[in-house]
Amino acid sequence: MVNLQHSSQIAKGEWEQLNTDLSISLPSLRQISLDDLSSHDAYGHLWLNQLINEHMAGPHRLTSLRVFSDTPPRLQHPIQITRLHIDGVTFSRPLAPTWLRIQAECLQELTLGSVSPQSLWDLFTSTREQLVFEQLRSLRLVFFWTSRFVPRARNAIVFDSDSSDSSSDDYELPAACGFMTSRYGQPKFPQLQSLELRRFAGDLPQFLTLFAGSPPYRSQLQSLVLAGLKTELPAHLDLALFPHLQSLDVRLVDYIREDDQLYLIDLLTQAFGSAPSHLSRLSLSINFDQIPEFQFPSLMPFDQSLRSLKLVMEIEVGDLLQLLQRLPAIDFLIVEDIEMSPVTSLALLVQRLRDMESLSPVSLSLTQLHTLLANSRNPHAYYALLLFVVCRLPQLYLLRVPEDAVVLLNKAVKTLVSAGIAANRAPHLQHLRVLPWAL
Repeated sequence: MVNLQHSSQIAKGEWEQLNTDLSISLPSLRQISLDDLSSHDAYGHLWLNQLINEHMAGPHRLTSLRVFSDTPPRLQHPIQITRLHIDGVTFSRPLAPTWLRIQAECLQELTLGSVSPQSLWDLFTSTREQLVFEQLRSLRLVFFWTSRFVPRARNAIVFDSDSSDSSSDDYELPAACGFMTSRYGQPKFPQLQSLELRRFAGDLPQFLTLFAGSPPYRSQLQSLVLAGLKTELPAHLDLALFPHLQSLDVRLVDYIREDDQLYLIDLLTQAFGSAPSHLSRLSLSINFDQIPEFQFPSLMPFDQSLRSLKLVMEIEVGDLLQLLQRLPAIDFLIVEDIEMSPVTSLALLVQRLRDMESLSPVSLSLTQLHTLLANSRNPHAYYALLLFVVCRLPQLYLLRVPEDAVVLLNKAVKTLVSAGIAANRAPHLQHLRVLPWAL
């Protein structure tokens, strides 16, 4: 495998010799990883094209190509490769589809960044009459984020070309853009297990039906990530399309404000209500802005089976404890921020725990908790975390917090142990590990 990063010190004429030297030195090269966001400006094309093309055929052809670049590779052959990851490229450039031809049948992993919905499937070719991604198990598509789609006509969407390479005025795209191919019809994904879609601004519910399968191909999807603006993630998502789904990740990338509460509740209720009951992992990324109270909806129908939950949001401690009580199988929790009343000193923490008659547990299953507490440097927040949350999680053995808080929390836990609080109220504190937050 070769990992390359572009250097601005390389003269324009030197890249040809470098391509040749690398090809001679690495005759059995199987994997290439390239980071270069200046090829388009420096050369007008990807400077490693020669090396890539020379290893696209033959018994030792590439099995993996990862390119993070401002321009796609210009390939002389249809790519017969199992793992392909291309990020940074603006595939909306008019010539991009002619530079890249990917053999659909060979792919096992695929990532495309800044891809345009209207030319997406034109990047692929097939030896069959249909475009069938026979071996593809992981697909990640990041759509051209500087594009803006605005409803205009009943069956059309307007593409704002101001941010693309086109100099033409706005033009209309069919609402079913990205759903069909001009040559092969509707693409098929019989083995797809992991799907990530970011910033798809067309008809997302219809686009998702591509991956639901149809006879003789049935959906095998187990993991789904959906990320976008409120305008890109409609509330009426139907996840019943994916009966084998085990992991769901929903990410709203813009702020949720007070007048968005009904939309958010509808989105979460619909997503939760239509997801399979055996879903075991749920991740929610929500950026709240000026919402004083938000009633987190029930996670039914999979309250009884959910094991992992991620909340990139602020949640009131009472709501969090109620949520944990509804999730008897929860084992792993990430929560960005918890709103709690501060505990102003370590001595007060000890006293309040001593004064409590009992500490009723809120979860008998949670073993790992990660929280940033909004990167709070105030020790009062972490004393409150111990009092209101940690001491009520008897199976908890790992707590991850910002690095600055690790020493403070370890000191507080040792104080509770030495004061006899742990033995009498929360024996699990004697074995609790407090470590820095790790993504």
